[in-house]
Amino acid sequence: MSDGCHSPQQLKDRIVQSCVHRDHDQFIATICEDDVCRLVSLYHNNDLCNFFKLPVRGSYNICYFIHFMSDNSNEDVEKWVVRVLLAPCLIYRNSNKLENEIATMQLVHDKTTIPIPKIHAYSLSESYKPLLSFIILEYIKKQKPLYSQLRDLSDE
Repeated sequence: MSDGCHSPQQLKDRIVQSCVHRDHDQFIATICEDDVCRLVSLYHNNDLCNFFKLPVRGSYNICYFIHFMSDNSNEDVEKWVVRVLLAPCLIYRNSNKLENEIATMQLVHDKTTIPIPKIHAYSLSESYKPLLSFIILEYIKKQKPLYSQLRDLSDE
């Protein structure tokens, strides 16, 4: 409808979408970045960490980008991504989506040569409290494929 009118269903969809975004905003506001660092440090020998990039929010997760520093230099030792499941986000079990993703990633890792981020830790919970449902992954820097790499791919 190009005249600016919306059907009753479109109006309902916009109202629901607005409510979901409001709920997500409220959930994100309860996440303390210091708690994110403490959580990640538990899985990295209690090493100090810091954020190297601003959080990125998606439809179902918010991602925090963490790096650990070397004791004797300012070089990054490791970079990790903490994906926190936004709650409430799904009609079915909250942790179902994350559980399926983890199982799929493990299957792809075990049965193929497709490179995927290493899973360092995860937690699945039905609670709507922050940092109870998360996955901690190896950070992989986005790379644009070079023409030469694409040209050298096999036909298989």
